[in-house]
Amino acid sequence: MKKIFQYLLDDWLKSFHLEKRDFKRKKISQKVVFIIVSRKSPEKTSLQYDAVAYDISIRGMSILVDHLRYDGLHIWKDDSFMEPNYLRLAFYLPGEDKPIEAEAEVVNFSLAGPQALKRYKIGVKFTDISPESLAQIGKFLELNK
Repeated sequence: MKKIFQYLLDDWLKSFHLEKRDFKRKKISQKVVFIIVSRKSPEKTSLQYDAVAYDISIRGMSILVDHLRYDGLHIWKDDSFMEPNYLRLAFYLPGEDKPIEAEAEVVNFSLAGPQALKRYKIGVKFTDISPESLAQIGKFLELNK
């Protein structure tokens, strides 16, 4: 199902004559909550994290989180480092009263600032998001060029 969704999303985005690297990111500062979900055992989840969105595009977003705790799930991969875990996240766009909920794959992970601060920047790609949420993001990006 997710592969079909990704194919349809890619096809829809191509209709705008855009390629992955052409997606503009818009800086935002909005609260994001997420949990890490094991792809191998989806019933296995982390505790909830509170984070801040750094930027967003139609394909994904960057998130800043002040700390990561190991509670059985690694942010990127499972314990064997074979299967990628994923995030289930929710956030509001500025001026909107309907939350956006999505599943996302971690594609980038780095320290954001000095080591002593232990703040991390996580780049994610949306893998499961409703067409309504995509339209909401697209409208936000169009209005805030």
